[in-house]
Amino acid sequence: YQSDAYWTEVERCFRERLDRVAPRTVPVLTGFFGSMPQGILNAVGRGYSDFCASLAGAAVGAEEIQIWTDVDGVLSTNPNLVPDAFILEQISFDEMAELSHFGAKVLHPHSVRPALQAGIPIRILNTFNPEAVGTLVTQSKHSTPYPFKSIAYKKGVTLIRIESPQMLMAYGYIGQVGALFAKHKISIDLITTSELTVSLSVDESPDQIQPLLEDLKNLGQVDLQPAQSIISMVGTEMQEECHIHGRIFDTLNEHRIPIHMASIGNKLINLTVVVDDQECDRAVTLLHQEFFSAPQKTTPWRHGSRLLA
Repeated sequence: YQSDAYWTEVERCFRERLDRVAPRTVPVLTGFFGSMPQGILNAVGRGYSDFCASLAGAAVGAEEIQIWTDVDGVLSTNPNLVPDAFILEQISFDEMAELSHFGAKVLHPHSVRPALQAGIPIRILNTFNPEAVGTLVTQSKHSTPYPFKSIAYKKGVTLIRIESPQMLMAYGYIGQVGALFAKHKISIDLITTSELTVSLSVDESPDQIQPLLEDLKNLGQVDLQPAQSIISMVGTEMQEECHIHGRIFDTLNEHRIPIHMASIGNKLINLTVVVDDQECDRAVTLLHQEFFSAPQKTTPWRHGSRLLA
């Protein structure tokens, strides 16, 4: 993780160099970064040409940042899994950030930040279908006829449960857990707590986090649940639809899909559940059928799109 000051300095460097471009000249950027302080590859990872575009757009104060990719826009879920998935014409930055974090591949998670801070909308367009309207990502809230906008998911997650009497009425226990994750540079996706237990999810497999697990054993009994999937329902509509959470649980329970963890996230626009990897595809399909089958869909998905992995 890099501080806001770090990224502000990156944007300043972009702006300084772009200011040197002669009038009536169109600069072409490769979308790749060279050597930078603290190492941008470690902070961002690979596949960040859209992040580069967002930084450049924010630096020059563009009216709109366009990301040309191989999909018509953001979809209601993975069309390779659910053929009747449909395109969302507009979503908010908050919703896009949640979808990107929990599995959507259409936009790099870091790409949202520069545009959001600069107040510049992002339009996602398809290089192979330039006539498509695409999806507009903005600061403003946009409602749909549905109880939420999209279902994102990612597989291969590991659940870690730490149980210890030390937690009971204790100060700083969660801080000790967090410090060990920071020490081993392992990011936490989800976290829930009870009186005696902390449950966390990470992207890494058990083999990849063995040193961390050895340290965690000093804090209590550690149990693992590998081969899990995070399924995230995202949409500002859930702020007004308080009964939706119960319907989501009822749908999975009706089809005997066990939920191993649940979390309500950012601004009440995200409900996330964890299920077994082997149940993920079925769960996503059932949830899409339950919540997106009734109203008329406005924009069909074109063959060849891919939103979620």
